[in-house]
Amino acid sequence: DQEVLQHYTSSLVAARDLSNEEGGGDMSAHVPNENDITTTSQSSSSTTTGKLGQRGWSSPASRLVVLVPENARRLPPNLPLTSMVLLSTKMMRCLANLVRGKVAYIVPGEVGLDELQLASKLNIPLLGVEPGIAAALATKGGQRSIFETADAATPVGAHNLRSVREAFLVIGRLIVEYRDISRWIFKIDTETGSRGHAVLDVQRLACYVSSSNNLTNATITSNGSGGVLLTAEAVTRELAELAPKKIKIIHPEAYPDWISFMNMFDSVGGSVEAYPPGKVIASPTVNLFIDPHTGIPDVCSVVENVHSPSLTVLGHVYPPPCLLNNDTSNEVASSSSSSLPRVPYHVLRDAAIAIGASAYRRRVIGYCSVDFVVFLKPPAAPHTATTGEGAAGGLGVSTSTSSSAPRLRIWAVDIDLRLTDGACMHKYVSCIAGCTSPSPDPTTGLSYYPKYTPSAGGVNKKVSISSRGAALRYIYSGLLHHPYIGAVRHTAYFNKCRQRSSVAYSIQDRTGVIFHLVDSLLRGCIGMVGVGPTYSACIDSLADALQILQSDLPSHVDGASEGSNLANFTTALKILASAHNNRNRSTVSTK
Repeated sequence: DQEVLQHYTSSLVAARDLSNEEGGGDMSAHVPNENDITTTSQSSSSTTTGKLGQRGWSSPASRLVVLVPENARRLPPNLPLTSMVLLSTKMMRCLANLVRGKVAYIVPGEVGLDELQLASKLNIPLLGVEPGIAAALATKGGQRSIFETADAATPVGAHNLRSVREAFLVIGRLIVEYRDISRWIFKIDTETGSRGHAVLDVQRLACYVSSSNNLTNATITSNGSGGVLLTAEAVTRELAELAPKKIKIIHPEAYPDWISFMNMFDSVGGSVEAYPPGKVIASPTVNLFIDPHTGIPDVCSVVENVHSPSLTVLGHVYPPPCLLNNDTSNEVASSSSSSLPRVPYHVLRDAAIAIGASAYRRRVIGYCSVDFVVFLKPPAAPHTATTGEGAAGGLGVSTSTSSSAPRLRIWAVDIDLRLTDGACMHKYVSCIAGCTSPSPDPTTGLSYYPKYTPSAGGVNKKVSISSRGAALRYIYSGLLHHPYIGAVRHTAYFNKCRQRSSVAYSIQDRTGVIFHLVDSLLRGCIGMVGVGPTYSACIDSLADALQILQSDLPSHVDGASEGSNLANFTTALKILASAHNNRNRSTVSTK
């Protein structure tokens, strides 16, 4: 179901891009017969096309077609969407009729042989990476090769490791050499996100704690006495004997014990990387589009990730509060002027574009997203090895003239070679909000509302599509799961939301909450996008929508034990509110 929604959103984005290229010309297609295939629900379709019509699209009902494979209910529910399409003959016939004689292409999610077969049967191009290249670059080592070619700063570590034993031998040397790093992450090659991660805290190693002074002396000694090798061997030996007690698995639901994690690591390989040796400020993601003709990467958006305690990305904040830009509008300027460290937008933009250019040289085209981590690196202690970062020693942003002050550092940590949920949602919100341009401003990295002036009838009148209004701001929750969301009465819940002014979406002001539904609430999940003129308005609207939802859920049920992430996002929203209030207080005291 999530892949169906992603395909739907991708189709919407592709339709809009083609419409822009053709000057808004009609892209109407042959609508399939009801006897051939199932279409989306009437209410969902009318709501979507109604909002697109308000944003200036001509005849949106005839230009947007959502198809569902007729065999979806008879096939295994965990089967990929592309496989379902290939196994549904009526669906294939409808798709062939829709694209015949038109400019069309496929925007895939994860690219595999099925996607290649679908493109071949429909005789239309695939806007993505070839399956063989995608498989090679999807590994941690493949991603690292892209970063190194781009001369981007990356965490120190080792990649293309074939077994846990080899990882223990490597990490023993790394712990001795890089004393400023207190945590190391084991990563399984074929996993995404933080699912295949396990963390080692060096303070839990008895040999590290008991021989700290000896380790320091060994680090600065180069007389060939063998101190470094002896210490590295001690670390490796302790890990081999006590790994289940020393290493914490991030997702025990995927790997319940160390044996299962080790077996998967030995089967597919993995890597070892350093955790940032300082206070993590932010984890922004730059969404790129690599033009298949010119190879020039274009920045589509920059969002900041909202994480759960297990390092899983829950949702996104736009624009990232960590960015320093030249915008002079209200809250952006005030947050940039606070005493907290900020990342210049051009630094993040240039690093992402360099990585995109490196990916294109490896035949990557279409959409991709680059994940960064921003942290304050403390000054190096005497006789301590400095952290090695990337091919050029790392990317640093000076925030102080004092050599003893912490220094802002940026690492590139991951890359997704597809159109991600965050990139999809940004395009959708920008479309609904009627932003002046599909791409952010190249100087500030912000998207803007068009400028409106009040008319005599009390209705806002657009001045010019090129005239800027306020900057767009939103917070996206991602899909929130709970076992009892399906029991919530749809009509009652949404009526309560409409009665709450902070939640109800205003077409005129383009603020409020946009709900992200997968078919219906019966699927047990819902997403929310809080759109507002300020971060505070976005936070308040989402908090109110969550409060209404939680009031309809049974209080005696522990959703977290059944895989719910609702409590995690509620906590993350409170942290965002607290951080925003601290920035405001800092700004007031500075003034």
